[in-house]
Amino acid sequence: MSTVITDNLTGKASAGNVTITSEGGAVTMQLQQGLVKWWINQDQQTVTGQNTRDSFNIASYVDGGTGKTQLNFSNNMNNANYCVAMGQGDGGGFNDYRSLNHENGSSMTTSRFDFYSININSGALDDYQWAWLQSTGDLA
Repeated sequence: MSTVITDNLTGKASAGNVTITSEGGAVTMQLQQGLVKWWINQDQQTVTGQNTRDSFNIASYVDGGTGKTQLNFSNNMNNANYCVAMGQGDGGGFNDYRSLNHENGSSMTTSRFDFYSININSGALDDYQWAWLQSTGDLA
């Protein structure tokens, strides 16, 4: 087995186009299309406001009040049609269900993503203890 050691990959046909073969060998895809472009592990229940445990490509966040968060990207997305996967937990029992969502009228732009945490039992905005978000799509 060979080992390739490099600090930089550049596509032969164009700099941003690196193609890889699928595990089964039947298809190819662009490497950069399958990479996560930003992610965050966050707590909104801390006494001093939101706390980011760790993140990638997140320049800053804005606590918009109970259950509201705005994430600002370090490097912009190419368009506002990226895909976001979200998960959450309240850290307590299983009776305080929450839902993370991106509601109509909020901003999903090339430079930021707004999301909300809702207590399923009451339907009201509610702070969460654990939120995990990540996105795929094209960087600008």
